[in-house]
Amino acid sequence: MTLLTRTTPGLAPGTLISDPEAVSTRIRVLEYSREEFVERTLEPEGTPPSVAEDRVVWIDVIGLRDTDWLQRLGTHYGLHPLLLEDVVNVNQRPKVESYAEQECFIVAQVPIAAESAEHLQTEQLSMATRPGLVVSFRESEATRIDAIERRLREGRGRLRRCGADYLTYTIIDLVVDSFQPILTELGTQLEQTELRVLENPVEADLRLLHHTRRSLIQLRRKVLPLRDAVTTLLRDDFADSGFRPETTVYLRDCYDHATRILEQIDHDRELAASLADLYLSTVSNRTNDVMKVLTMIATVFIPLSFLVGLYGMNFDAELPGNMPELSQPYAYPILIVAMGVIVVGFLAFFKRRGWLG
Repeated sequence: MTLLTRTTPGLAPGTLISDPEAVSTRIRVLEYSREEFVERTLEPEGTPPSVAEDRVVWIDVIGLRDTDWLQRLGTHYGLHPLLLEDVVNVNQRPKVESYAEQECFIVAQVPIAAESAEHLQTEQLSMATRPGLVVSFRESEATRIDAIERRLREGRGRLRRCGADYLTYTIIDLVVDSFQPILTELGTQLEQTELRVLENPVEADLRLLHHTRRSLIQLRRKVLPLRDAVTTLLRDDFADSGFRPETTVYLRDCYDHATRILEQIDHDRELAASLADLYLSTVSNRTNDVMKVLTMIATVFIPLSFLVGLYGMNFDAELPGNMPELSQPYAYPILIVAMGVIVVGFLAFFKRRGWLG
């Protein structure tokens, strides 16, 4: 994902500054009605199609480098300059705005293919929609909308029979559902990590839990404002946004999908935190068990070390005041037996207190 911010103070609102590393702009035109579907590429010098009542025009812009071309496209369709500014300055927070009656601007962050769910990457998808027209802006081809195009080509379902508002809903629904596979992968990782933590926790599990929890936080930052944007489209004071009542029904279903994903994210975040605590508790308990064993061993050998040290001193048995046991018969075996009795006595005491179990 390219992070671009306007760094020059004092620029006029609506000034377009593209990222030099952005993908070159390519524009595709998809026109369809109930009976036909036409797809073509719009050349830089070409004229965008006009909007008609009997068909839907979908302008799919891929790449945001060529600001002059984007400006001409915006001028042709009367797009607000602030709208184009938000399109070019990616990493916008998902939102819905209205610049004119029956016209709305939608921004979303779409997860793109990555090596694993731990390395979550998103790209911005922006849409300007009005009756008969949808203009979508993608950072690159990594933001996949192939499934929608395939449905349009095949004429399956109600997509070809409905208007631009239903196409907009379909794209939003695709964005919301695209978070589900990532969430499923993270959930599977948590289940596997839970089994390892319970059986034989290692330090790598704690690092994995940290990465998983961070990915879940990033997911929540993308999905929560997206759900709020869908909520905005459902509000009564946003009824002039161009979404017909029959499409609003599907938007409510999309809102339900986003809510379920958020609930799953919150559940997995709590699970990741609980597993981290479980890992620390398990490691702490193992350390305590080791310390307990070492303490008991040290306790057993303290009196033995005292006796060995005492009798290991240099004594002269013939001098008065020295240890008489040195000259007694069988003094050494008696000392060994006494040391064995002490060891057995300590072990019996530990067992009676339940410290050996």
